[in-house]
Amino acid sequence: MIKMSHSATIFFVSSLILTGITVLGVPYYISQEKKLTKTLICIYFIKKSVVYRNRIISRHEEQRRLNMKEYEKQLKIKKNFI
Repeated sequence: MIKMSHSATIFFVSSLILTGITVLGVPYYISQEKKLTKTLICIYFIKKSVVYRNRIISRHEEQRRLNMKEYEKQLKIKKNFI
């Protein structure tokens, strides 16, 4: 066996530990990033769909309000003729 100084042994062991942490940690980090990215994309599209739905609903409400005004006008005209 090769004789190493105490400092070299500490350096070698710490290098092995850091390499092990990196080898095990990077795939975990990448998988977590992918999950987070998918979640954020889903949240983005959900928010967009809610905004779109709200626009559609507000258009329908505006159209309904205009129809009611028109109907009231027609009722007033009918009452004036009767």
